[in-house]
Amino acid sequence: MKRENWVQLRKARGWTQYDVARMLGISRARYSQYELGLRNPPIDVAIRLADLFGVPIQELFPTSQPGHARQAS
Repeated sequence: MKRENWVQLRKARGWTQYDVARMLGISRARYSQYELGLRNPPIDVAIRLADLFGVPIQELFPTSQPGHARQAS
C-alpha cells in the first residue's frame, strides 16, 4: 500500500525522494521502497523520518487500518 501521507509531507516541503534519502543517509531506491510500502524502515530511520517531517511517528505508521488492529490478550 502506498503511503500517500509520506508523499504529501515530502512534496509540501518541495523535497524529492532523493532529497529525503540523502537527509536520512540511505539510497533513493531504499527510500522509494519505504514510501511505496514495499518495505518498512528500521526504527531508527522511522524516528529520523518523523523528525524530518516534524510529525509524530504514529502519523507515518497509522494502525487504524483494517487488519492492523490488535486486541490485548
